[in-house]
Amino acid sequence: MKKKKIIGIILAAALIAAGLGGFAYATNGHAPMTGQKLVGWGGCAEWSSPDEPYLVSHLSTGFFVENPDAVSEIAIDRVCIFASDGELLYEDPLRVKVDGEWEEYTGPLKPHEKLLTGLEYYELPPPKSEAEILCAYTVEIFWSWTDKEGLPLTGWATTLNVVRKATDPYDVVDIMVWRTTQMVNMEQVLKPEKPKKVYNIGVTQILTHPDLDATRQGFIDQMADEGFIEGVNVNYDFRNPEGDLTEAERIAEAFVSEKVDLILSITTPSSQACVEAAKDTDIPVVFAAVTAPVVAGIVSTWDAPRPDNVTGVSDFPDIKAQMELIKEICPYVTTLGVIYNPAEENSVLQIEKLEAIKAEVGIGDIVEAEVATTAEVYDAAMFLVVSGCDAIWIPSDNTVVSGLEAVIAVGEDNDIPVFGETESMVDGGCIATEGVDYTWEGEQAGRYAARILRGEFAGDIPVVKCSGEALVLVVNPAAAERMGVVEIPDSVLQRADRIVVEEP
Repeated sequence: MKKKKIIGIILAAALIAAGLGGFAYATNGHAPMTGQKLVGWGGCAEWSSPDEPYLVSHLSTGFFVENPDAVSEIAIDRVCIFASDGELLYEDPLRVKVDGEWEEYTGPLKPHEKLLTGLEYYELPPPKSEAEILCAYTVEIFWSWTDKEGLPLTGWATTLNVVRKATDPYDVVDIMVWRTTQMVNMEQVLKPEKPKKVYNIGVTQILTHPDLDATRQGFIDQMADEGFIEGVNVNYDFRNPEGDLTEAERIAEAFVSEKVDLILSITTPSSQACVEAAKDTDIPVVFAAVTAPVVAGIVSTWDAPRPDNVTGVSDFPDIKAQMELIKEICPYVTTLGVIYNPAEENSVLQIEKLEAIKAEVGIGDIVEAEVATTAEVYDAAMFLVVSGCDAIWIPSDNTVVSGLEAVIAVGEDNDIPVFGETESMVDGGCIATEGVDYTWEGEQAGRYAARILRGEFAGDIPVVKCSGEALVLVVNPAAAERMGVVEIPDSVLQRADRIVVEEP
C-alpha cells in the first residue's frame, strides 16, 4: 500500500481580545469578534492514496493559538476527531513541534502566550459505503478557562471535508481539502453574553475653577483606568451652574429625573443639591471637594456603614501645616487676615479651626473680612491692609477664589504676602501652600464610583480626608518677591513638591 507523507497546512493570525469569553469566530476575510479567550487560525489536510482510495487516508492538522488574556491561564485538554455520524475516531493530548518533532503539550497556555499546535498523522477508516462521495470529519480541540461567574468555557472546532469518488478509484488523485477554524465558546452559545451596560453619570460643579476642573478630570481619568471609558461604556453629562444655587438645584433634579446611574458632585453647594434631589431614589452620589460633609448634611457620618447612599472625598485642609508654612516663610507674621463667605459652611469651619490652633503656631490675632459676592473681594482685601495685617490667607472658599486676582493685586501693591489654601491659588499668584492635590481628589472619587458601579453600596464606603499623598507643597518665588518677601527659605524650597516658574 502506497502512502504519502502528510503535509499540514497552518494558517496563522493574531487576534487581540480581552474580557469574558463570548461567542467568537475567526474566518478568512472576516474581522474577528472580541470577547474570546483562545484565539487563532488553523487548517487541516487529508490525502488519500490513488491505489486504495477507500481503504486509507491520512489526516494532518495544525493551529496557531494565542491566549490574549493578561491574567488567566488556559488549559488545553485534548484533541479529538469525529466521524460524520459522531463516532469518536481519535483522542489524544495536543502536540507541539519541538526541534522539528511533534511532542505532547502539557500547558497551560500562559497569558499572552502563542503556541503552534498540531495532530500526529492518523490513518482514518475508509468510508462505510462506496456510494459515499463525501465524508466529513470534525476535528476539535478541547480547552477550558473559568470566567468571573465561574463558568467553564470550552471550544474551538474545525471541520475537514474529504472528497472521494465512488465510481472509478483510479481516477482519484491526491485530494487535499481544508477549512480554517471556527472558534466557538460552547458555554456562551448556550448562554449568550449579555450586552455590555453603558453607564450614564451626571457630573456637576458649582463653578469653573482650576481646582474643580482638576478634580473632574482626575475622576474621568481614574474611571478609565478602572475600565469605565468615556464613549465606550460610560457617558458623562457635565453641567455647571456657574455659582447660581437655584440652577444647581435644577441640575440635580434633572439628573434624578433622567435616572442617571451615578452622580459626581464637586463642591459643597452642588453636593447638597444632588443629595437632596436623590435622597428618595436609588441613585448613588459621590462627592469631591467638600470640606465638611457631615456639617453640610451631605452624609450622616464620616464612617461606614451609613444608611445614606452617598460617599466621597473631603478636601478639609491641614490648617496647622499651612500656618506653620506661613511662619516658616514669614516669621514676623503675628496678625493674619482672612477673607471668606460666611454662607459657605466649609469656609466657616476652616476659620473656626484656624482660631483654635493660632496660638500653637505663634499667630496672635485673626482679622476676618466677610464677603457675599466676588465683587466684594477687593474691598475686603483693602480692609485687611488698613487693619494692619502682616499677611493674608485665603481658605478654599469658592466666592473668594473667584476673585483671587483682586487679593493678589492688593498684596503686591501693599507688600502684604498672600497665601492660599490650594495649589491653583499658588499658580494664580499666592506665595505658597501645603494643600490638597485636587487631581488626587478626583482620582479617589473615581475609585469610589467604580466600586459602586460594580455593586457596592455607597454608604458602606467611608468618607476619606486628604492627607499624606493627597497633600502637595507648592511655592511661587516670583510671587513672594512681588509681595515684599525677599526670598523663600531653602528649607521650604528643598522639600517642595513643585516650584512655580513663571514665564517672563
